[in-house]
Amino acid sequence: MRGKSKYVIPFRGLKTGKHNFEFEVNKEFFEPFNTAEVNAASCRVDVELNKQTRMLEISIHIHGMVEVRCSRCMEFFQLPRDILETLYVKFSDTEMVESDDIIYIPEKEHELDITQFIYEFIMLSLTYESVHPEDKEGNFICNPEILKQLDDYSIGKESEKDTDPRWNQLKSLKNSKK
Repeated sequence: MRGKSKYVIPFRGLKTGKHNFEFEVNKEFFEPFNTAEVNAASCRVDVELNKQTRMLEISIHIHGMVEVRCSRCMEFFQLPRDILETLYVKFSDTEMVESDDIIYIPEKEHELDITQFIYEFIMLSLTYESVHPEDKEGNFICNPEILKQLDDYSIGKESEKDTDPRWNQLKSLKNSKK
């Protein structure tokens, strides 16, 4: 990432105990990552830092909307997100193996950039396929023109006269065994 990040927590000089920070995540946040999954966002990131003598416990709560592309109709829609993650930061001058929720930083560090963690938490909260939600009647709110085209071209919608007659004979054999 170029330049100074907005998502830095300056922990050196803070008293032992809990401290709160607040950040905003928007479209500009995702631009350096060059991701196609998220078009824009409007999220608030609430961070609670519990500073201890040899460790930082960081609770990150990300809540708001993320604009993603619908896997069905390919139009963008607002997907609500409510993510709660905890990150543990330990101080060590020796090289340590990090895990998913524990990171090690040198003793001389005085701040922690959480940009990458926010990005990863949001991206990992997205499902493989994101589709428009249903309305109150249970209908998809996808683009109706695209849904009609998908329905017209879907497998199984071919007419009987386009079907090879041998398939019809096989279907009758299958139905007769029931």
